[in-house]
Amino acid sequence: MKKANGIFVLGTDTEIGKTVITGLLAGLLREQGIRIGVMKPVASGGIPTPEGIISEDAIFLKEAAGVEDDLRKINPYCLKNPMAPGVAARIEKVDVSFPVIAESYRYLQQRYDLTLVEGAGGLIVPLTPSFLTNIDEIKMLSIPVILVGRGTLGTINHICLTVRVLQQEGIEILGIILNRYQERGIVEETNPQVIEEITGIKIFGVIPQIDGISLNPPRLGRGIATLEDNLRPSWWKYLEEMLPSCTGPGS
Repeated sequence: MKKANGIFVLGTDTEIGKTVITGLLAGLLREQGIRIGVMKPVASGGIPTPEGIISEDAIFLKEAAGVEDDLRKINPYCLKNPMAPGVAARIEKVDVSFPVIAESYRYLQQRYDLTLVEGAGGLIVPLTPSFLTNIDEIKMLSIPVILVGRGTLGTINHICLTVRVLQQEGIEILGIILNRYQERGIVEETNPQVIEEITGIKIFGVIPQIDGISLNPPRLGRGIATLEDNLRPSWWKYLEEMLPSCTGPGS
């Protein structure tokens, strides 16, 4: 398999723990000896500081990956209003430029074995004032996707809709991660198998709710160990093919 330079971590919606999953994957890969970069091209709901508006998500990703890159390379655009970035950009009169994002990505791509790029919100959330979306961003970067969704009722519809659009757009999907999974009943027990059967996409992991994680201040707790324990063989198989220096869990 050709070595991948980047993976786009996409959510089916907002507030599903996509930042945490991206950060924990970065931390796990770092422990595997992989030179890992992280990026969140566009964020909203940033924190005002003397240096400008900064993203808690980007700070968390930087800490998790253990990198020293300038925060503006990791997160070229951070909007103040906690809403769809493209709408916030219109209100705040910010020109979110895809060429600037591409330049930052190329910079990180050259520095690392693999760069994890976290999207903002779901697939068709507007990122720019002209309403370019995550679809456009993924195509521009030309990288495959890991899709993160909930493990609870309703996730089959959200995941399958997102998968269908990605496939129609010709975007490669590597696998699916179900996050904040709780085995509360028949729905949660059957979701992973049903999603695999409908989509034909492998479930890379079924990750439980992880306590002790904080974005501000950045704190990973036992998140990396929990993630590693709940990733499935399909993830490790893919990773070993992509990055042969990775030899599986516990290596």
